[in-house]
Amino acid sequence: MNIKIRFNTDKDKINSDLPAWRVLVEGVEYLAEHVIIETKSWTTQDLIEENKLKWHLSCAGVPHWDSNKKVCTIKKI
Repeated sequence: MNIKIRFNTDKDKINSDLPAWRVLVEGVEYLAEHVIIETKSWTTQDLIEENKLKWHLSCAGVPHWDSNKKVCTIKKI
């Protein structure tokens, strides 16, 4: 699976109680308080909307969530 991770800037702008990380799995967004990457990762610059660039830590793997859906561990495929 194609996974991209970036900081949730809404945490600083709107609500400090929001989870810190956006985890995009095949384009579907989830929020996490912590992310653990156990596979090869790299940085990417991605166009998410017309004329809107975002920077990500990207990887190929399988996301596993803890029972509270707060910690995402990305494991090798």
